Amino acid sequence: MVFTESGPYDTIFALTRLPAIAVVVIITFLSGAVRAGPGEPDKKPVERKQLSNADKAQKLAQIGMKRANARDYQGALVMFKRALALDNRGDIQCNVGAAYYWLKRWPEAHLYLGICLSRPANPKDAALVTIRKSAYAATEKKLREGEFAPVKFDVTPATARIRVSALPGDVTFTAPRKVWLPTGSHRVDAVAPEHIAASDRVTVRKGTEATVVLQLKEPQKKVTTPTPTPTPIVAPTAKRRSKVSAWIALSMGGTALIAGSVYYALARDVANKAEGLDPNTSLYRTLEKRFDFRATMSYSLLGVGAIASGIGTYLLLRASKGPEQRAVGADVSTKRAVVWARWQF
Repeated sequence: MVFTESGPYDTIFALTRLPAIAVVVIITFLSGAVRAGPGEPDKKPVERKQLSNADKAQKLAQIGMKRANARDYQGALVMFKRALALDNRGDIQCNVGAAYYWLKRWPEAHLYLGICLSRPANPKDAALVTIRKSAYAATEKKLREGEFAPVKFDVTPATARIRVSALPGDVTFTAPRKVWLPTGSHRVDAVAPEHIAASDRVTVRKGTEATVVLQLKEPQKKVTTPTPTPTPIVAPTAKRRSKVSAWIALSMGGTALIAGSVYYALARDVANKAEGLDPNTSLYRTLEKRFDFRATMSYSLLGVGAIASGIGTYLLLRASKGPEQRAVGADVSTKRAVVWARWQF
């Protein structure tokens, strides 16, 4: 039950002694440091540089092997899991499975050994694969003899990580996969990037294979509705009063006043000529008719001119005050409704 090194790459991890057979798992470190073989010169020391994750994982796995050789299987498991978090290699999966085996935690051992065997193997490692398969079969035998049963997991998407309450919190796996669990009811949680997490419960009964089917849904994409830009209500431009009508009225009034003044002067001229004449003469009567006509025209034109000038003056003054002022409103009560309008001019 010890770890012994068999070469630059291989380490033999003795698992246990089963009745009539001895099961041994060989754990291979593919990315480990290569030591010089017999007759090979030692390599020159290289400058110290930043280690990659694979190198860090290799060092942690080596520490785990030393702890396993010292029969500190829990300490070895911790190191192997730290290495696995840095480099998800198949051989480290086997290390974790072997450590669980030594700790007699059969479901975890079966899970990690199964993941290890599902990875492509080097054809040169046929003997190693055979030993791993034997260890896997021995683990499954332990599960069949105990209070355990297989559960088939079918979870989509394939990137979903599955966690079962019966297993340690840091133990996750992907589907499709068959995992042995202890009998009883267990919670199943699945999470995946850009998907909504899903949960379920599975009841495990000895001798019966259960199935868990979960389909994680993508979150609904938020449709951003653009906020409509309110159209500003622009008050209508008040109509500016025109001065044209005012100037027309003033022009007409002025013309009428001038014409009335001319007729008034002509009427006075006729009156002066008729002064001193005999009213019974024909000349007097002729001048009298001219006077009456010119006086009537004079008074009429002067009156029209005065009125037109007054209207024009008013219109001119009103236009000078600014645009027209209008107002519309409403007053609604329980008994009546009133709409009113005002026009200022």
